[in-house]
Amino acid sequence: MRSDPGVRFLLLVAAAFLTAEAQQPASPYAGSEACQACHEDIYNAFAKGAHRGIENDDKHGWKGQACESCHGPGQKHVESAAAADIQNPAKMGAAQADKVCLSCHLHEPTRVGRVDSGHAKNQVACTACHKIHTTGPELTALRKASTINAQCTGCHQGVWAQFQKPF
Repeated sequence: MRSDPGVRFLLLVAAAFLTAEAQQPASPYAGSEACQACHEDIYNAFAKGAHRGIENDDKHGWKGQACESCHGPGQKHVESAAAADIQNPAKMGAAQADKVCLSCHLHEPTRVGRVDSGHAKNQVACTACHKIHTTGPELTALRKASTINAQCTGCHQGVWAQFQKPF
């Protein structure tokens, strides 16, 4: 019995497709729920913070992977639980940390000058002043002008002294 060449062709294409699909490497991303298993307090704080929208937003491409939008692919870290297997922007050099932050924030009006700013030129990372996992009363306090001024004064005492002059 002879088989139809068209049927044979379709079977070969299907077999090639299934073989290629089986050979696809596993995703390097674990998803935010995997992060929650060990970092529940940070996960819950993040869910209440300003960046929470990333978790459910299709716009930025991180839906279900908000933790990995800053910390990079997490599957290897999930499997090993080693800190070396995940990136931590707070522990990176200024240029590396800023690259992570600016991957989303570069074109926002308040961040446009970041690349050419004195902070960038002096290797002061975004994470030196901005704490991402802050929520609740702590976040409310951080947004008060007095708290912002106190934080800036920590490095810019001379500028603060100039602002205190009566003229």
